[in-house]
Amino acid sequence: MNSLLDVKGIGQKSLAALKKENINTINDLIYRYPKEYIIYEENKDFMSTDLKSLIIGDVLSSPYFIKLPTGVNAIIFYINAYGIKLKCLYFGMDYLKFKIHEGNRLSLYGRYNSCKKEFHIEKIFFQEILSKVEVLYGIKGILDKKHQNTLLEVFKSNISLKETLPKELINKYKLLPIEKYLYLSHFPLTKNDIKEVMRRRKYEEMFWYSIRLRMLKENIIKSPKEKRNVVYDYHKLFLDMLGFELTNDQLNAINDCKKDILSNTIMNRLIQGDVSCGKTIVAFYSMIFEVSCGMQAIMMVPTLVLALQHYNNLSKYANNLGIRIALLTSDTKKSIRDDIINRLKMGTIDIIISTHSILNDNIKFKNLGLLVIDEQHKFGVMQRSKILNKYKGADALYMSATPIPRTLGLTTFGDLDITSIKEMPKGRSKIETKIIPYKRLGGVLGFIKKEKELGHQSYVVCPLIESEMDIKYHTVLDAKRYIDEIDGIRSEIITGKMKPKEKEDIMLRFRNGQIDCLIATTIIEVGIDNNNASTIVVFDASMFGLAVLHQLRGRVGRGNINGYCVLLSDDLDNKRLNALVEHSDGFSISEIDFKERGAGDIFGNLQSGFINLEYSSIIDDGNIWECAQSDSKEILDSFINGNIKSSIYDEIVYLNNLQNGKIN
Repeated sequence: MNSLLDVKGIGQKSLAALKKENINTINDLIYRYPKEYIIYEENKDFMSTDLKSLIIGDVLSSPYFIKLPTGVNAIIFYINAYGIKLKCLYFGMDYLKFKIHEGNRLSLYGRYNSCKKEFHIEKIFFQEILSKVEVLYGIKGILDKKHQNTLLEVFKSNISLKETLPKELINKYKLLPIEKYLYLSHFPLTKNDIKEVMRRRKYEEMFWYSIRLRMLKENIIKSPKEKRNVVYDYHKLFLDMLGFELTNDQLNAINDCKKDILSNTIMNRLIQGDVSCGKTIVAFYSMIFEVSCGMQAIMMVPTLVLALQHYNNLSKYANNLGIRIALLTSDTKKSIRDDIINRLKMGTIDIIISTHSILNDNIKFKNLGLLVIDEQHKFGVMQRSKILNKYKGADALYMSATPIPRTLGLTTFGDLDITSIKEMPKGRSKIETKIIPYKRLGGVLGFIKKEKELGHQSYVVCPLIESEMDIKYHTVLDAKRYIDEIDGIRSEIITGKMKPKEKEDIMLRFRNGQIDCLIATTIIEVGIDNNNASTIVVFDASMFGLAVLHQLRGRVGRGNINGYCVLLSDDLDNKRLNALVEHSDGFSISEIDFKERGAGDIFGNLQSGFINLEYSSIIDDGNIWECAQSDSKEILDSFINGNIKSSIYDEIVYLNNLQNGKIN
């Protein structure tokens, strides 16, 4: 059996449907696991749970047809279930009124509505069922039962299946061997079959994920690195120029980076810390230290506004030190861009601040020593790998202002060394946070006016740029109308849809004090720095994630003035908003957010490429993850030392070549 067309039951129509689902080979067919397993198991205690249940009962009356006010058809009948007369509804299937008769014994799957005291049916079985498993694939154009029959033909052909886990680990944890595992994945008969299938599936996913993380780290460590020798005193002069005292955590982070840079192995470090804890100074020092060693450095950031801010701040020091610095973004004119590219190649630019533009293939460096990536959580494991493959031999330093929960850090950033900055700079005031209902909006506007009279500026954040159909949230235009009612307030709107030059001009005027209130979307979440801003007001705060709200709050209270964060919402009991009121520490907030929302969306829509665990959960399956981590380390250490005897040797070699760029 060589192709899908060799399988009985697959014709041209089925083949086309499978190809739309990226199922092109027999292996693809076997390893496309069911989308869902439904376990029909009798539950006599169905009235005390809101979960779906299977119940068994005798029909007391023939069904009658009704049309609900919503326009949906339904049939209603009564059964005797466990001595209880129970009203049952089945929606849409009015023809069943001719199939159900008084005295029938039925098994019904659905959910009991305790408010209406009726059972809402999803599926009817015309026989008594105590336990049954249904497999759903969700492949458009192919019926699940027909698909199972097709798979059965494949398994009947005695297809050869190669084991994908080390045999010693299968024995150690009593996991299903590959043949039985794949067969029961598609043809489970009992609840225990599904339990054993999922136990292996979760372990295998976490095992190979851990292997890839460890291999990435090992490959980085063993990549050739040019020896760094300090030839200039720029780094010492930079610290003397700061004019303020660094915290112990900042000094420890600087020492970690300095040690990594001078070591024989490539630095691959994440600096994580709360908003305004002083990570940027650590990054500036690290770049200047690389320049002190005669190397070049890049700082890559996600937005033009942040790139400009870092460029302006670092230029103050670089120009006095004689360090040559440049800014390169998508907004840079072609003539200037060509000049910068030429100077980078010639080595006459020491440090460049850039957005993703720096990743273009036509950009070359004479002697790149360090790559700094700000807002690291926007880059997944594979994105990091691609960046490092482009700049082989360069040290890598990542920064994240979203503190990473420990469990998530071990899983997703297992290829990185992590330094945490928890200590805040001296003089940094605590930000007072309150949830305010909309009926007190007038008082909030009055507070903005009061802060203006004290010489302070404000931010106002809204979820939408313009009104969207059926979404009743505030827009920046709504907020502008409110703010313009305040006498003497100069306000401006800034959004991500504006042209880069326009955004740059607005931010410059805001920093220069020419704008009193900046009205924005979450574009200001990342890195916007204005020490004179005292207040931030967030409209419809309950629709934002906890991590995002904490980032927004970090825009104020950055100088020596008090900071205030107003969360406008009528949902005064909202758990996330109250967590923000009670906690000011970003590390605590990240743990709360992680437990509440899980890893899947803790960083919102930036999750793509971030963590690719499809079947397992690092929250619910932490014990499996610990075992997979330990086992992968032991096996990979043996592989690296050249004495591996595992049955998965070929797979590890393949992954090693893939991550080293030997396989596309």
